[in-house]
Amino acid sequence: AEARKSPVVDGVVQRSDDGKEIRYPVMLSRRQKRIAHDVVMAFKQTVCGFDLLVCGGKNYVCDVNGWSFVKNSQRFWDDATCTLRQMIFQEQRRRRRLGHGFAPEPRVRSFNDLEVL
Repeated sequence: AEARKSPVVDGVVQRSDDGKEIRYPVMLSRRQKRIAHDVVMAFKQTVCGFDLLVCGGKNYVCDVNGWSFVKNSQRFWDDATCTLRQMIFQEQRRRRRLGHGFAPEPRVRSFNDLEVL
């Protein structure tokens, strides 16, 4: 998860040299992780982003983002690759139990390791 300073505090949006908002990593609370799970289930999207407003000790989902927010984020693509890899292998294992065969699992650790078909 990432956080940023709200511009409401002082009217300033902190930006990097390439114009993106400056963000920093944060650990989600157990409650916030549950909210993330609920957003994923509601939108039926395993990989997604959303804005969580934290105010007065309460959490509010104020926006669910599309895919454009990840255009220049190598970290997103690496994380998404790992998540999708897990989903594919889970489905392969399920199908093997049903008697369907698949090729052995490849060793892919990041988006850059994938071969373009």
